[in-house]
Amino acid sequence: MKGKQLLFAGVILILLLVGWIAAVQASRSTEVLDTQTELWEKANGFSEKELYVRAIPYYRQALGYSTDNNAEIERDLLDAYYNFGETESYLSLVESRASAGTALEDEYLNAAELYVNSNSFPKAAALLKTGIARLGSESLVDYFEANRYGCTIYMTGCEKVLPTAHNNVMPAFDGSKWGYIDSKAHRLTQSVYDFATPFNSSGYAVVLLDGRYYCINSDAAKYGIDETGVSDVFGITDRFILAEQDDKYGYYNCDFVCVSETNRFEELTINSDGLAAVKQDGKWGFITDGGEAAYGFVFEDVAVNSLGGVFQSGAAMVKHSGQWYLIGKSFEKLSQTGFADAKAPESGGYIAVCNDKGLWGYIDRAGNLVIDYQYSDARSFSNRLGAVKIAGKWGYISERGELVIDSVYEDAQPFRNGVAQVKLTDGIALLHLDYFEE
Repeated sequence: MKGKQLLFAGVILILLLVGWIAAVQASRSTEVLDTQTELWEKANGFSEKELYVRAIPYYRQALGYSTDNNAEIERDLLDAYYNFGETESYLSLVESRASAGTALEDEYLNAAELYVNSNSFPKAAALLKTGIARLGSESLVDYFEANRYGCTIYMTGCEKVLPTAHNNVMPAFDGSKWGYIDSKAHRLTQSVYDFATPFNSSGYAVVLLDGRYYCINSDAAKYGIDETGVSDVFGITDRFILAEQDDKYGYYNCDFVCVSETNRFEELTINSDGLAAVKQDGKWGFITDGGEAAYGFVFEDVAVNSLGGVFQSGAAMVKHSGQWYLIGKSFEKLSQTGFADAKAPESGGYIAVCNDKGLWGYIDRAGNLVIDYQYSDARSFSNRLGAVKIAGKWGYISERGELVIDSVYEDAQPFRNGVAQVKLTDGIALLHLDYFEE
């Protein structure tokens, strides 16, 4: 009996202790809330008078306490930072709130604008992408799209610059001779050649010097010499030089020796996606990179892209029965509708097509019209941009069909690796996207 009494007394004592602790905590919580509210009210009072230099320390001090008011206090502190022009503190707090998932739409927009104004669009892009993923905000998407296509321009002093797969080393014609420049128009070799191809992925190119073709390496050292008398060079692939001899184009090694007498054609293209287009008896067909026939000679024409290939990302544009069709690598029609004219795919993006009125628009990879016919000329998309001709000048549109780089150029090539060749009245320039992602 005595033991039960002791147990009961112990339970009562514990309950009293728990109650006392709860009362103390409640008292402290009330005290914390009161203290925080007092600091917050002082900060708001200074903010109302635009005395932000005095308001900010009180907001910060108030946030030293943790209550349900913290989210609102952070918002007031953000307003104070923004109005006071304390940019770094504003951006730091928005980034913190974005990481915590509490940032609101206007915070993302304000912070992105501050980044853009300080020429830090990559930081703005990262923040906007976070906001878009969390909020699904069209306003954030619109701001991102409106600002992502800023460009820097580099004048080359050349009359012609050929696009390459990465646009880091490009053949350039100065009006007299060819040489090579980098993506910022720095000269990598002297302009001494009568002709020059882009380098292949192994670092070899073909040049014409003093009437003779040479294969050169990336140091511009002569690696191979033509002693067989080829009359024209179309380009160079990772495996072969494409050259003409006796009115037929074929495949040659670095010493300009034909590697397959059976694979000589009226015309041929660079291999891309494992296939090259070849012309025989006025019709086009396809062969593999190894030279095996892939599809018979049934096409009236093929569209060749800026790199000299036909297939890109599993699709090509071919002409059959007077109409252009999008086909896949099994040579099946991807577009059941034919087009009056078409450009070759430049990437996995939209493809430029023309209607019977001479106006250009864009289709997707299934052949669906995604940007209406409205341009006097156009080139297929690459790096999410399409070159279009408007009122006699070229510019670039986004996948949303919006003109994002003004139509002020005499000509404009597709972007590759964030770089495009454009023609101005006084020569070729290189456009660099300030923000680029594959």
